[in-house]
Amino acid sequence: MKRINVEMLKEEDIHERYIMELAQCYGQRNRLADVEEKWKDFQGPVRTAAEESLQGRPQANKVWLQQDTLELVEKKRLAFAHWQGEIRHEGKSTISWQRK
Repeated sequence: MKRINVEMLKEEDIHERYIMELAQCYGQRNRLADVEEKWKDFQGPVRTAAEESLQGRPQANKVWLQQDTLELVEKKRLAFAHWQGEIRHEGKSTISWQRK
């Protein structure tokens, strides 16, 4: 499902186009008894009108992790693997409970 840029509704011409699209889509609905079906019947025209008259919201493609952070994660992973190897080498278990 694409994200909708609701900020565009502040522009009067886009707002009017959205209202017209919604009225057209919502006018085609049926009367249904089930609450879930009523929700879908309401949600569908609203979503359709929004997709028809509003553009998608731009998504920022930000770098989530920096290279120095990735290097620190790798260093920690190697240190942990080395630490586990030493404990196993001494004959100790990393699990502190035993089954009875």
